[in-house]
Amino acid sequence: MASAGLKDLIPASIAIDSQVKSATLALDDQLADINSHLIQTIILPRVDELSQEVLDLLLWEFHITLDEGAGLAVSVEEKRDLVKRAVEIHRLKGTKAALLRIFEMLSMRGVISEWYEYGGEPYKFKVEILELSERGLDEQTYVLLERLIDEYKNVRSWLDELNVYLTVRGAVPKVAMVSLCGEEITVYPYNVTELENVASIRWALGYQAVETVTVYPL
Repeated sequence: MASAGLKDLIPASIAIDSQVKSATLALDDQLADINSHLIQTIILPRVDELSQEVLDLLLWEFHITLDEGAGLAVSVEEKRDLVKRAVEIHRLKGTKAALLRIFEMLSMRGVISEWYEYGGEPYKFKVEILELSERGLDEQTYVLLERLIDEYKNVRSWLDELNVYLTVRGAVPKVAMVSLCGEEITVYPYNVTELENVASIRWALGYQAVETVTVYPL
């Protein structure tokens, strides 16, 4: 249903006046333009439609600071979720529940252990991120975790360890491998390299002598 124009709101007693008609016609377009922008004043109910620039301003307003200048990668959808739950997060700030809710909004599954649960030093705790979903792990994500933990933990507690486990969900991959090998043989012409002769050798030896005797007369 189309919204009523200014001329539709003019009392009947003056609606027939020519000057009033001209004024309402002149103002109708400007008022319609203003009316079309009124939707922008409705912010939180339209959080799913807001641009990233507006989301950044809302995060700043709600004191959820994400130092993207340092290369921290937070998606637009994650920012929307942070804005939607900003009041809830601040209500829980300083508790284990606040940190677990932060992990959940960043599509992570984490476990928090107090010092007395793992034999650590008093007032310390450790965090184990068991699942990163599709986010993956890089230096920026690790820095983001450290910043958020420091921001939403209670003041007296100190982070002792931050362990991140990389897991893969899905079908077990099938790995196949084949090995192909061969042998090259070169055949050269027959060549005699050693000679051996086996035979019987017979040796013979002979000796012959002749003697001449001459007899003279007396």
